[in-house]
Amino acid sequence: ANEQAISHLTHGLDLLAQLPPTQERDRLEYALQAALSQPLLAKYGYATEQQAYARAAELAEKLDEPDLLVPILFLQFTFHHVRGEYREAEELTKRQFRLAERTQTPAHFLQANFQASQLFLFTGRLPAARRHLDAVLALLDQLPDDYSILQSGNMGKLNAANLASTIFWLQGYPDRALDYAGLAVEEAEKLGHAYWLALAQTVTLCQVRLLRRED
Repeated sequence: ANEQAISHLTHGLDLLAQLPPTQERDRLEYALQAALSQPLLAKYGYATEQQAYARAAELAEKLDEPDLLVPILFLQFTFHHVRGEYREAEELTKRQFRLAERTQTPAHFLQANFQASQLFLFTGRLPAARRHLDAVLALLDQLPDDYSILQSGNMGKLNAANLASTIFWLQGYPDRALDYAGLAVEEAEKLGHAYWLALAQTVTLCQVRLLRRED
């Protein structure tokens, strides 16, 4: 199915290239490029080449629509993050903050702080990771329970709980780490998605219980 999706979306982009440049054409191309990123992600993983991401980001900026740009910047961030290219990931995080400062939108600040917390965790800057995590948890209270930053994978409370569990454990708070691991499982169960439930149960909850030497 991913192969077919990639083929159809690529063909759509080829046809679109024959149209004269208009705002509507750019909006349609953005939709196709953003859609193309999903089967590419499923087939090749987060470290897939990012040509579709880069073009979608360029179009979102041209259209001056921050809501379109935020999820694409997150995909670009993730691309560099999983490859250990932290300098590039940090620049993209700063870009998210600049965008959030311009729009003053809680959802945009949430995404920027989530990226920063994740980045600082993986680069060993725990106080900064915790500071941005606290901002994420506070911002989540201002957003709907089912908030999701489009297709980027940031499912609000679920990803925040996964992140919080690791940060609190590393900072020496095993009980809070366990609480957030349990919350991650609860949020995954609400989604009813096998992948996210398995991730929360094994990578998050099981990891914390093993570190706590529980049976």
